[in-house]
Amino acid sequence: MKNLLPISIILFILVSIFPTSCIDDSAELDIAFKNSVDTLYNRGIKQFNKDLDSICTMQKDSLILYNMDSIKNIRLKEIEKLIRK
Repeated sequence: MKNLLPISIILFILVSIFPTSCIDDSAELDIAFKNSVDTLYNRGIKQFNKDLDSICTMQKDSLILYNMDSIKNIRLKEIEKLIRK
């Protein structure tokens, strides 16, 4: 009888712990992790696009003026060549 009590306690512990170790919740964790990564990625892309749009807006006017000046200089050189002939 003395040997039966410790064995029953050990069996009870093993039986109560063993089923919980077999639960596979890695799929749930993977889904949660993927959702978190997707959310962070989408937020980052939105912010990146906003930053690019603001940079393009700031540089748009200066780029247009630079290209107009460049075209104007090329056309003036062409006119000068035609006048010299």
